[in-house]
Amino acid sequence: MRAALEGVCQQLALVLASMREAGDEVREVRATGGFARSALWRQILCDVLDMPVAFPSDYEGSGLGAALLGRQALGLPAAPPAPAALADVLHPDPAAAAVHARMRPAFAALHDALGAALAQLRDPGSNERPG
Repeated sequence: MRAALEGVCQQLALVLASMREAGDEVREVRATGGFARSALWRQILCDVLDMPVAFPSDYEGSGLGAALLGRQALGLPAAPPAPAALADVLHPDPAAAAVHARMRPAFAALHDALGAALAQLRDPGSNERPG
């Protein structure tokens, strides 16, 4: 189970890295949703991203985030949201963050290494052999 949680967080770290590579400055990360209720998952996210993560007291911020990203994609000015009250801000454990950083290149390479298997999962019929 922990490997699944770490995999999700590693994927989020790759997304964060690609945003930074595209020139977006990411100064703060806030996480909401059902996963944010898990102390273990919260700490793993913080360690994998290797930066503080804030957790608002309201767990359902995904809709607001999607609306703000949609406005940005359309070139509309972002309507500033009312600041959400923060329930907690976690900081990464440096030793755990270093382990996750060392594992990230292998995680990133998995997509290419598993390309054929992923294609079969998308189209299970392609596995069938004539009888």
